[in-house]
Amino acid sequence: MCVNKLITSIKEIMKLILTAFLIILGVNTMANVELDGVAYNDNRMYVLYTVACTVDMDEDNISYTIYHNKPPVGHKWCLVTYRNTARYPATRIDDFNTKEEATKYKERVETGVPLIGMKQPKIRMSYNEFVKWKEQQGFKEYNYKDMYLIGGKGEMEIMVVKRR
Repeated sequence: MCVNKLITSIKEIMKLILTAFLIILGVNTMANVELDGVAYNDNRMYVLYTVACTVDMDEDNISYTIYHNKPPVGHKWCLVTYRNTARYPATRIDDFNTKEEATKYKERVETGVPLIGMKQPKIRMSYNEFVKWKEQQGFKEYNYKDMYLIGGKGEMEIMVVKRR
């Protein structure tokens, strides 16, 4: 019994070492999942990202400026929904007055993100259970630094959406 636990622990440690080595080499360790000819980074159709932002509106458009570093005083918070594919195209953006509001909304909706090639749970799990499940699956969160060329700072992005 103890030998089996030891072997399992050694396998987990080896898996972590291999993953760390591949990350250092810049190799994508996420398994690609395909749906309708589109390759997804893992089984989640979307990934969500909470970030500081400002919002400007004119009669035709809403302009969101996302600040990865050093947001201006008086900024808002945005929850950006990215399609979980190469280059993570944004599909939706919601703005909030506080980080707490954005986080609360994220915790409510992220557990319902559609899964590809996996059975959708019949009972929605709590957010803490969901976070643990994502870790167990080895799912990677959105990282804006992965979207920029080496040496690029990528401190902000601008997204413009037509008003409805």
